[in-house]
Amino acid sequence: MIKRFLLIAVATVGLCSCEPSEIWVIRIGSHVPEQSIGIRIVLKPWIEAVEQQLPPNIRFQTYWGGSLGRDAFIQYDLVRHGVLDIAWVIPSYTPGQFPQMDLMQLPFLANNATEASVIGWRLEEAGLIQGTDHIKVLGIWTTDIASLQTRDVISDFNEVENFKIRSAGAVQASFLEAIGANPETMSAPEMNEALQRGAIDGVLQAWSGIRTYRSDRLMRSSLEGPFGALPFMLLMNRASFERLPAPVQEVFMAEGGEHLARLAGEAYDRMAIDIIKDIEAEGHYTILEQPPELTAKYRQQYAHLHQDWIDNTNNGAEAYALALKVLEELRGTDE
Repeated sequence: MIKRFLLIAVATVGLCSCEPSEIWVIRIGSHVPEQSIGIRIVLKPWIEAVEQQLPPNIRFQTYWGGSLGRDAFIQYDLVRHGVLDIAWVIPSYTPGQFPQMDLMQLPFLANNATEASVIGWRLEEAGLIQGTDHIKVLGIWTTDIASLQTRDVISDFNEVENFKIRSAGAVQASFLEAIGANPETMSAPEMNEALQRGAIDGVLQAWSGIRTYRSDRLMRSSLEGPFGALPFMLLMNRASFERLPAPVQEVFMAEGGEHLARLAGEAYDRMAIDIIKDIEAEGHYTILEQPPELTAKYRQQYAHLHQDWIDNTNNGAEAYALALKVLEELRGTDE
């Protein structure tokens, strides 16, 4: 499969050591469609902000909807091998490649996407994310916080015992097992088919993902709480990045980094609020917010999930300590 992608890459005009008068084409793509939330509220604005500062001979060519590779699980391979110069990658779909990125998925850690996104970028900035030898990390952000969404109306964790719940990776799976559910790991596009067939009873998913795939039409209930955020990475092929003139590299990083983390996190948080309002107005969903005292109880009850992650992750203790420092900084005296 990778050989086929490499043939496409050879046939596609890409970055090169060009003269200033020649056109440099930067291929950027994703497996999700152009109308998806992440492309609309993060990637397109990022491209526009960068293009405004680029010389006229450097431009982007977009490949949305998986036109250079539809499989969500191969997006890292596409950018690593140069099929795409830049790709939107979900670390959970490349298990073992970026283990520290799973930190943001821990339940009862970040309260919103802004917190989780800043944590993600600070990990990269501190050099704590492994697996980046062949790529340049331009940005990191996360979805809005995941909800526990089910086909049957539930009011508490105790009611999902033996439910089959879709998870996006190992951290979510550990959380689901801890609350008595049976995790079923699959990509977001696969979950709707599983819901329709009755193969799963629900999903641990952010509202942005629910709206992108319109999974709300297949479920009736959402239990809200700080159940972790799915991280995203904006990755560039390292050779492609290093061929860029230094001033262009600076533009990419000025519009990326923590600047992008905060903008994207805030955008996802606003989007989640709007989606919930829309769903409530439609009247077919039961949405329950956990009270603070119950969240505090669960935070203590499931603290072992945090310790397990620390113990089983390279640089886990250092990464977790950094996350707590970031949360203290962002929350100030509120908590």
